[in-house]
Amino acid sequence: MRNRVTLVSATAKNETKTNDAVNQAPQKALQFSAAFAATLTVLLSSQLPPFVAHAVSVAESSSVTSGLEPSALNLQLKPRIQEIIMESKADHDGEDFTNEDLTGAIFAEAGLKGANFAGSDLRAAAFSRSVMYKANLSNCDMTDTMLDYVVLRGADMRGSIFKNANFIRSDLGETDVTDADFTEAIIDKYQLKYLCSVASGKNAATDVDTRESLGCEMVEFYKGFNSGLSVKAVDANRK
Repeated sequence: MRNRVTLVSATAKNETKTNDAVNQAPQKALQFSAAFAATLTVLLSSQLPPFVAHAVSVAESSSVTSGLEPSALNLQLKPRIQEIIMESKADHDGEDFTNEDLTGAIFAEAGLKGANFAGSDLRAAAFSRSVMYKANLSNCDMTDTMLDYVVLRGADMRGSIFKNANFIRSDLGETDVTDADFTEAIIDKYQLKYLCSVASGKNAATDVDTRESLGCEMVEFYKGFNSGLSVKAVDANRK
């Protein structure tokens, strides 16, 4: 405020320039905001076409590459036909997404009960707050995938890679994690207890033992209050 007073008190000419600049500043800010909002609208609104797994034939579409190195699982994927995949709050219960390139796809808060993602590349995808009850996630690469607050109960996760995946506050009950790799994955301790009780095998692509990737031998689980303490009977008649 002090700098502005000094400038406008110098000469009438400078005062005019300063006032013009001050008047134009909100207009420029509004123009920037409008352009930014328009960009977000294109990216996040319903103008994006809904993703339908392999909607058109390969001959009719140009393949889109994710730019990532091939998965360690050596997945045999269908050509990607959509660069941006935004399916937040969409209903895909029971749909077939097998062998798809879905790297970076957004499925936040989506309905995916019984959906089949077997053999798909799901690296860096986001499934936050989705319902994936009994979904097929077998033989998938889900490295760096967001799976927080997701219902995964009963899901088939055999042979998949979940390196650095985020499972915070997710339901992993009754899942099959045979031969899965959870290296550096973030998992709640009470969910980890179940996983360690059923985990077995070794991931074929990474050669990592499933229990070792979960850290089952290093974690100490809660055993209850006064666990391990012996209780002695007291003779009520003893004085």
